[in-house]
Formats: sequence, structure tokens, C-alpha cells
Amino acid sequence: MPELVVALLFAGAGVVLAAWASHAVVGSSTALATRLGLSPFVVGLTLVAIGTDLPEIANSVVASYRGQGDINVGDSYGSVFVQIALAFGLLPIVGAPLVLRRRLPALQLGISLVALGAGYWLLSDGDFGRLDAGLLIALFAAAMAVALRPSGEQHGAAAGGATARPIWRELLVIAAGFAGLIGGAALLVDGVLRGAAALDAPPLVVGFIGASIGTSAPELVIALTAARKGNAQLAAGDLLGASVADSTISVALGPLLFPTAVTATATHEAILVAGAGVSAALVVVLIGRHNRVSGAALIGLALAGLAFIAR
Repeated sequence: MPELVVALLFAGAGVVLAAWASHAVVGSSTALATRLGLSPFVVGLTLVAIGTDLPEIANSVVASYRGQGDINVGDSYGSVFVQIALAFGLLPIVGAPLVLRRRLPALQLGISLVALGAGYWLLSDGDFGRLDAGLLIALFAAAMAVALRPSGEQHGAAAGGATARPIWRELLVIAAGFAGLIGGAALLVDGVLRGAAALDAPPLVVGFIGASIGTSAPELVIALTAARKGNAQLAAGDLLGASVADSTISVALGPLLFPTAVTATATHEAILVAGAGVSAALVVVLIGRHNRVSGAALIGLALAGLAFIAR
């Protein structure tokens, strides 16, 4: 039991540091983006989603460097599921029902499903190599190109610059945030490994359930805070964009730098559960309205999926 307490302390410290760092990165990157006149939904879908996904990305690099491929895939695919089922399900319950534009969100979720399918196939041999990672990152680039393609509904008025901080200060905050993310990810990986040993559980399972909830904390906090403040479009964009990032660049950047082995069977189960969450969210988006009924259904799916992985 003392070893489990130490594991929780390491993981908790890592999550807190990563959450603080990602908050700093998100704040400064969003300030820069609004100067370009991007709409709240697109800011959420791109910069905020990438910023809040930085803990998972840092975890991917650190875990792959240390040869812990199962922690990487468990955390990334678990984050897809937690964010798109649990957090997206909570939005209309915490805030008001959402009216969703169908086209752009559906395209992003479709790309996420393609990425999950590609991951299922590419990782069947138990090897996560540079070619596999490169293909997934190419899908991420395609998703960002679609999101940032000029259209009338994607842009808003540029923010006024009267009270804006100098650009060099925003860039300095972003750099400090990246440093904090790396340190937080290292602590989190240590905590997951210690926890897996203490519980005699596979690292992928601990990563999918424990690490993913921890590294998804920035998305959960930002999305729910935005929903309470009436900015549900930013929240929805953040969560949908994060599902794309987690299924592509988050899971792939580490193996691109440090190829690693994964447990194919457990990885397949994680991808199937994540795919179920994305598919359910896609149905909600195609309906065009997200209310408390659809929110409760997604939350129920989230609990069922986590129970399945933990069985």
C-alpha cells in the first residue's frame, strides 16, 4: 500500500504540473489566435485542443523514450474516450443544450475514426514504428487543414489589441509551459509505472483509466468552465479537436522519435472502446442538438467503457 501512495503522489504531482503548464500555453496561444480573428469554435478545435492535449503529447514522448509503449497508447486512446464520452456528455448538463454545426464537427470526428481504424491496423504487429507514426501525424495535418480552411463560419472578429500583452511575452509563457509539461509527463509516467506494479495491473489498463483521466484534466476543466460561462462552442471545439489530436499526433509523436513495442491485443481493445465513444459523439453531431438526454447517454457509455477496460 505505501508503494501505491507513492505512485499516486507522483502521478498527482505530474498532473498538477502538466495542468498548470497547459493552462499557460492555452492562454497565450489563444490570445495570439484571437488576434488573427479566428472564431471561438475554431480556436477550440485547433489551438486550445492542441494546447490542452500537450500533457498527452509529452507523456507520449517520455513513455516512448523509456520503452513504455503501452502507457502511451493507453493514455492517448483512453483520453480520446474520456474526453469525447465523459466530458462531451457533461457539457449540456453543466451548461445549456448545444446546437451544433454539422459539417466541421462531423468531418473532425470522421477523421478521428479513420485514425483509430488506422491505428488498429498499423499496431496489429505489436510494433509502433516511425512509418506508423508518420501516417497518423499526416492525418492530424489533414484535420488541421480542414479546420483552418477559410469559410464564413470559421472566422470571427479580431480581438482588439489595446490590452494585449506583447507577442514576445506570450511566446515566453508558451516556452515555459512546454518545460513544465515535460516535467509533469515524466512524473506521471513514473506514477503510472509504480501504480501498475503496486496493483499488479497491465500498464495499458492503468494508462487508459488512470493516466488518461489525469492528462485529460485540462480539457475537462477548460470545457466545463467554458460551458458554465456560456461559451459552449469553444468547449465543444476543444473536446472534438482533442479527440483528433489524441488519436493522431498525441499517440504518434513519441514513437516517431522513439519507436516502441505495444501489446497488440490490449491496444485493439482500447481502440475499439475509443471508437465506440467517437461513433456515439458523431451521432449526436449529425442530429445537430446535444441536450441532457444525449449527454446522459454519453456518460453512461463512458462508465461502461471504463468498466470494460478495467475488467
